[in-house]
Order: sequence, then structure tokens, then C-alpha cells
Amino acid sequence: MRREFRILKHEEFLDIQRKGRRAKGGATVVFWRKNQAGKSRIGIQVTKRCGNAVRRNRIKRQIRSILASSHDFRKPFDIIIAARPEFDTASFGKEKEELLALLAELEKTSEEKH
Repeated sequence: MRREFRILKHEEFLDIQRKGRRAKGGATVVFWRKNQAGKSRIGIQVTKRCGNAVRRNRIKRQIRSILASSHDFRKPFDIIIAARPEFDTASFGKEKEELLALLAELEKTSEEKH
């Protein structure tokens, strides 16, 4: 993911989590809000409760892979994807379906507001 599409600052993560909307899945939580940038910015949050550094990095790679193949970065959202300890790297297909369903919910609720 290119730098312009990433959220990097801790303050921005906290602001989106506090003021944005939320959708929960079994192994992921998605926080989002509209932005004025005209493009999506994504932040991925994987805490130490999810495992050691190797496991956390694998989870982040899998989430980036899902986003690269299916997310439209032209939509103006700031999105935080928080992986929970239940995220199973072995069942990638199941986790992908869940995350895509949460992202679809994001788009559906944003369309309802307009």
C-alpha cells in the first residue's frame, strides 16, 4: 500500500476510533469516518495480544492483500482495521470473507446517509 493511502499517526488512529463509526466481526473490528482527502486512507492495528512479531506481521500482510485485491481507494474514508486475537492466519478464506463483509457494511451505511 502506498504511503498516501496509509494512516500512520497515533493521534489519527485514536481520533478515528473515538469519533468514527464501528463494525465488529468475529476476528476484526473496522472503524471508519468520511474524510476530505478524496481517497481512502487505511490503518492496520494488530496488538501484541495477537501473538509474536512473526504472527502480527503475517496478519498485517494478509489484511493488506485483501485490501489490495478488493478495496476501492477512490472512496473518501479513513479506515482502521483492528485484528483481534481470534484472527486465524490458517483460515485465510474465512477471514477474507468476514473483512469484505465489514467493508461492504461500511459502504452501505455511508450510502444511507446521502
